Amino acid sequence: MKVVLRMMAMVLTLSASFVATQLPFRLRISEALVQKSGKPSRTYSRGLAGSSTEGSFIRLNSSDGMSFTKWTLNFDSSARAQREMEQRLKDAVKIISREPLFDESGERVGETVVALVPPNGADYAAARLMWTNREEFCQVDGTTLNNILEYRKDFNH
Repeated sequence: MKVVLRMMAMVLTLSASFVATQLPFRLRISEALVQKSGKPSRTYSRGLAGSSTEGSFIRLNSSDGMSFTKWTLNFDSSARAQREMEQRLKDAVKIISREPLFDESGERVGETVVALVPPNGADYAAARLMWTNREEFCQVDGTTLNNILEYRKDFNH
């Protein structure tokens, strides 16, 4: 009897495992159909988040299976936020784009940069979107340039 119960448990475990691995595949097929219909193709869900005395971070997961980490740091001046960006740009292998950032009234409030960076350990990134907005510095790390460009488009940065 114990052998039969163990076998049934094993079959159920394998079946559940198979269904769980096939579900993301089925979701991607559905999302591909949505892309063709002209509706937004990528949605985001919040993951792990945290804060510190200087700022915060959040992990975002997209519906197409990509993960992004967004860092936000607050400084006492826009010049200090800009210095932080310049410091982080020293890691860049290549700067893809660099543009001024304007507010709704047309006043320049910062800068937006897309750069390629070398991967580094567990918090790896191959592409990075950074911007300053007055005293705020933000950085989004992603695995590919294409994904960072899509993120930028999705969030209008």
